[in-house]
Amino acid sequence: MPRNTAFQNAAPLRAKCEQGYLPAVTHVGYMETKSRRLMHRSARIAALSLGLGVSCIGAGPASQGTIAINSCETFRAWFAQQPASKIFSVGPRDSENGVHPLAFDTILTYRWNTMRPTDPAFQAMRFYTTNVGGGGCMAGYYDAPASRALIFLVYGTATDLVITRTTSIPGGLPRRSVPSGTKRGANLGMSLAQVQKIEGLGKIYTKSGVSVLFYNQKVGDSHGGTLYGHLAFLFISGKVEAINVGGGH
Repeated sequence: MPRNTAFQNAAPLRAKCEQGYLPAVTHVGYMETKSRRLMHRSARIAALSLGLGVSCIGAGPASQGTIAINSCETFRAWFAQQPASKIFSVGPRDSENGVHPLAFDTILTYRWNTMRPTDPAFQAMRFYTTNVGGGGCMAGYYDAPASRALIFLVYGTATDLVITRTTSIPGGLPRRSVPSGTKRGANLGMSLAQVQKIEGLGKIYTKSGVSVLFYNQKVGDSHGGTLYGHLAFLFISGKVEAINVGGGH
């Protein structure tokens, strides 16, 4: 079973990231197992939780200030305070266990476990690295007029792309227009009934007053194994506050 990391040659990539460039994501497929999928779901939650104790994050109302993002750790800390982070704690741990949407849906050009490197949105992101694993961490940009962000999360063999409303300004991220929803028109601000009309019934998970509408998307096969994907919508007070597509081994 070949080793799979989201980024190759971490040191040169870090040098590129210091200049504000986002490297392309590559992957090597291998046979899928349920335990490995569970491990990657746990890794996502663990990676996001690493930022919770960073001292530079202010304790006051987040909507009143700008949070400095200058490293993987500060990026994760900022993201942990945003609505989208709740998708990973409320939603299921295994992407295979879910209901399929009426048709495949995604954000921008995200498919399988990457975005197309030629996508202008991909190229516009600023990427932050970590010394752990393959060097992947998070990337993204911020839409100030709309108060929303597009965030790309990188793990060893899987990725997530998220649109989220923001509760604070992510200082350090480029400014760029962020889409309001998916390719099929499921958007932030919609009700549960509106999203289900577009995507299908899905499966609903509820915890601590928020709900996640979750869909399983099997996106393809790679080297004899299966690439699993998912589509998820976070509802707070009955409206979509974040959208997530993800995939990988």
